[in-house]
Amino acid sequence: MNHLSAVSTFASVPNGPLGDNARRRATALERIVKARRRRQQFFPTHLFCDPAWDMLLKLAQAELDQQRVTVSELCIAAGTPYTTALRYIQAMVDEGLVSRLDDPLDGRRKFLSLSTEASIQMSAYLDVPTLSDARAA
Repeated sequence: MNHLSAVSTFASVPNGPLGDNARRRATALERIVKARRRRQQFFPTHLFCDPAWDMLLKLAQAELDQQRVTVSELCIAAGTPYTTALRYIQAMVDEGLVSRLDDPLDGRRKFLSLSTEASIQMSAYLDVPTLSDARAA
């Protein structure tokens, strides 16, 4: 499964395509991204460089939005030099976290997405329990 599938891991059961769990995941992802951007306003960016995590966040957001991400877009999301970002992408492909897909309309372009396993892992990471969930446990 990748972000082009009809129903992503993020947006799936138990509450329909955009159920409560998917909304919580989207909200958690949005908070993480905003916090990372806010931190950049106050502290030197080079001290907190985490390109792989920034790329995974970008791919997770793309999956939620059912959007495609090109290699170039993911390199920009990394906030590092292009060659450094490409090394991180290759490492994540080698680790099985990222999948590559050829663009059927342009043989030079590749799309990237979370692998099925990475999608499941990001979904679990972003599944922030609510107070009602804690009461039920």
